[in-house]
Amino acid sequence: MDKSKKRKIWVSLAGIGLVAAALALIGLFNSSGGGQKAPPGASSSGKASSDSVARTAVRATTVSPSEITRQIPLTGRVVPEDRVDVYAEYAGRTIKGAKPFKAGTQFNAGQVMLRQDASELRQSIKSAKSQFVQLLSQTVPDLRIDYPAIYEEWKNYLLSFDVTQPLRELPAVQNDQQRLFLTGRNIYSQFYTVQELESRLSKYVIRAPFSGTLTQATIDPGTIASPGQKLGEISRTGTYELEASVDFDNVEFLSPGQVITFHRTNSDLTFQGRLIRINETVDPETQLVSVFFRLESPRLRTGVYLQGTYAGRTYQQAVRLPRQAIVDDAYVFVVQDSTARLRQVDVKGRSLDQVLVTGLDSGQRVILTEQTKAFEGTPVSIVQD
Repeated sequence: MDKSKKRKIWVSLAGIGLVAAALALIGLFNSSGGGQKAPPGASSSGKASSDSVARTAVRATTVSPSEITRQIPLTGRVVPEDRVDVYAEYAGRTIKGAKPFKAGTQFNAGQVMLRQDASELRQSIKSAKSQFVQLLSQTVPDLRIDYPAIYEEWKNYLLSFDVTQPLRELPAVQNDQQRLFLTGRNIYSQFYTVQELESRLSKYVIRAPFSGTLTQATIDPGTIASPGQKLGEISRTGTYELEASVDFDNVEFLSPGQVITFHRTNSDLTFQGRLIRINETVDPETQLVSVFFRLESPRLRTGVYLQGTYAGRTYQQAVRLPRQAIVDDAYVFVVQDSTARLRQVDVKGRSLDQVLVTGLDSGQRVILTEQTKAFEGTPVSIVQD
């Protein structure tokens, strides 16, 4: 046998020996426990045990259904009970009244807020009165002859007449003949002409119709006002109204005279409102009804928004829940065997942060953590009850 064949035989035998040695070492390692250990809780088949299933942490509350009266919310804006626009009826230069004619100024009932220059009208009144006196001077002497019974009274009226003073009422007559005699002499016609001019003069003085505050001033004293021009706006102080909107189904729980407590958001101030009117018309778009409350308080101001509640319908076996607990407006999640299960409920009412529902059993744990329907069947663990 030549040398090349012997070398090939030896190489083959050496390779077989190396493979056999490697297999022996692997068997020795496995039998001594040197392999990787199975994870704790794993079965012999390599699957995880039920105790190691991942669970979602949730907040929950245990409910106890009871009899609950629904509290219906009311929100509205405060407006003056009386508010009057101030207009100029005649043309004339405006003159300052008892106080500055500016927004925020308070006036008492009857106090002069503003005047208008009426010097021309005053001269016209004096002229008309002079004509009236002249007419009386021509008529009264005839009364002495034709109707002596009323002569003295009419003579005294003529002698005491003063064109600078307000017009006084005419003396009385005793019968129709006397009245017709005076009418034929144009006594009554001229008297009413002067009276009409004096009535117009009184409108050049603009007085407060009630005690209140000037909330708007659109003209400054010294400016010439035109007939019909708006000069400002005055509102009664201390007495206000609040208009709120109520769902048509809940109007039946309100009645005139009912008193409701209102408050401002984030404020301890409260105000008592008495229901004075309920609108008979329902808004066709919103199906809401306007209701009006009267409030009296020196601490109120126009434009303030107030909130209140009143008692509505009473429900049996009801529960109040946070709004985030409701799913699709008709469901909640309850914890059953450590699993989230969807439960249908009947929503009876809503407020800003709560809902009133029925359809839950006493002792059920409702999940408060906001979820969607896809959460159904999810393993959960309660972190806050």
